[in-house]
Amino acid sequence: MKNGAKTPGLFLLAAGVVAFVVCLASFAERAVTVGVAAAVVALLATGAGFAWLGMESRRIRHVQREWSNANHGGT
Repeated sequence: MKNGAKTPGLFLLAAGVVAFVVCLASFAERAVTVGVAAAVVALLATGAGFAWLGMESRRIRHVQREWSNANHGGT
């Protein structure tokens, strides 16, 4: 990757997917407590990952807009 700023967000999304798989497996094995805990972790990690990626996308758009305005006179 050229820009590592998105990496934490991608890791959080991956952790959310893994936690969701653990959640499904736990419910299949009737381990309800572990399943609920994994579901909470999955929701939090996925939400944090999407929030990170959204903030990074907004930051990049802002930098591109500033560069465009500085180099093209705002057109």
